[in-house]
Amino acid sequence: MEWSADKGDYGEYILLEDPKSNEVAVYPTVVSAEGTVEKRWHRGHERVSSEPSEYRVRRSADGNISVDFKTRIDENSTPITWWDDSQYASANYGAAQLKELFGYNPFDFPKALTLVSDCLRTANAVPGAVILDFFVGSGTTGHAVISLNRGDSGKRKYVLVDLGEHFDSVLVPRLKKAAYSTDWQEGKPRSPHTGISQAFKTVRLEGYEDALNNLCLRRTPEQETALKESPEQARDNYLLGYFLDVESAGSASLLDLGQFRDPFAYKLKIATSSAGETAETAIDLVETFNWLLGLKVKHIDAQKGFLTVTGEKRAGGRTLVVWRTLSDDPIADNNALETFLGKIAINPADTEFDYLYVNGSHILADPHNKVHLIEEAFQRLMFDTPDFGMEA
Repeated sequence: MEWSADKGDYGEYILLEDPKSNEVAVYPTVVSAEGTVEKRWHRGHERVSSEPSEYRVRRSADGNISVDFKTRIDENSTPITWWDDSQYASANYGAAQLKELFGYNPFDFPKALTLVSDCLRTANAVPGAVILDFFVGSGTTGHAVISLNRGDSGKRKYVLVDLGEHFDSVLVPRLKKAAYSTDWQEGKPRSPHTGISQAFKTVRLEGYEDALNNLCLRRTPEQETALKESPEQARDNYLLGYFLDVESAGSASLLDLGQFRDPFAYKLKIATSSAGETAETAIDLVETFNWLLGLKVKHIDAQKGFLTVTGEKRAGGRTLVVWRTLSDDPIADNNALETFLGKIAINPADTEFDYLYVNGSHILADPHNKVHLIEEAFQRLMFDTPDFGMEA
């Protein structure tokens, strides 16, 4: 065939020979809603005949025949993205998946599960990997990790960080639902037999406002008057150089060591959702100290008045931490401590543990210099050392 500019209103192709019974004439045209648009072939018949493996002829569902030819990206060019697949769209898939889990849409623009799963695969999230997401949102990352573990029996772990009310209302419930069943419809599980074992720990961090809300000032009326009558520059220097270091010392947010007498009842005033309001909230000193030590916990055991944590520090060293509730009688407290350690077959003088931490004063034998006061270590690790989690 050849092009004739004189044919029709705009020119047209003319067949130079009639096709055989087993041949079909294919024109370089594009059919759209606006009609048929005539194009031209990019390659001549001589080239097509010489390299037939570079082309593919296919018939579409409506019976039309098209000719495709291979193109190769220049090795110096930037590859075209593959992250524009429709199944990666938040609006089409992410929102729909979350609606099936909850029966409604509890979060705007959640990421699609397939998108995050493929991201993890691309990042080589092997079965033993640890995945960290500092802005987890609705929890798609955690959901994806659970799905990958279900698929290959992996033991991937996730660390998910976020703030806001959706942490409790969306993120945590989603992780539970994802572990319980693969398929959900209108908030109800459709395949609970697909559930897998799952455990996660929620750690809540003290906020800036919480720290300020728990500062308690120790200032006499005379000091208050002198401060008010001082020049502005002097007041500024006082607040920056003395106020936080001395007057607020012993505040709960700066570690109130007096509350270590009953470490299981340590409380802070924590901001609520209402502006300016706070609520007294119990603080987990045991968990906090484990983090400060960099302790890989192996076992936690609670008995009346005592709680023990055994583990190993990241820097090395077998460690035993003993928490106890103290009375007003130091001698009775020490006798109770020695009796308790005897019951669990712990002798501070032996070498079973490299480190032994105890809250409250004591007179335990310590020939190897391995017994430490929790209060002193807590204070040092929180405020006096840059080597977080590497306490010796």
